[in-house]
Amino acid sequence: MKKKIISICLLFIAGFSFSNCLAQYSFNNTINATVTIPPVLSWNVTYNNTSTINFSNATQYTNGVTLSNFTTIQVKGNTPWMVNVAASTPYFSASGTGASANMPANILGFSVDNIATIYRLSTVSQKIQTGASSATGTSFNLNLIATPGYNYGAGIYSIVINYTLTAQ
Repeated sequence: MKKKIISICLLFIAGFSFSNCLAQYSFNNTINATVTIPPVLSWNVTYNNTSTINFSNATQYTNGVTLSNFTTIQVKGNTPWMVNVAASTPYFSASGTGASANMPANILGFSVDNIATIYRLSTVSQKIQTGASSATGTSFNLNLIATPGYNYGAGIYSIVINYTLTAQ
């Protein structure tokens, strides 16, 4: 019986010592978390004006017609960006008996807000605006300038204009 009590006491003491040992030490480990954020861009293209240009007098044929604030573009993103413009084809599609089949895309031009530079439309993509990253967004307006002169016959002409937003 005496052996039994001693054994129980030893087990109790060993258990108490082991639990104290665990209570006095802590074990830690770390993990490295990785977050990958790719370039993110979003935009809103708003057509403020009609896309139809009518020439109604000789001055307009000579000097061209400008549609101010033709388009407003707003860009948001976490990276610098650029907006390009290009025509889908080198020539307008023409309809009507007197229409010319060879009216080039470059009779159309774009200017940004009130900047004097005019970017002539072509099938080669042209950078018309750049900007820095901005969570609140950057807005700018495009003016459309049409200057066909007297070189093309009366008719209805159309062309597709492509805007492209790209991270720099």
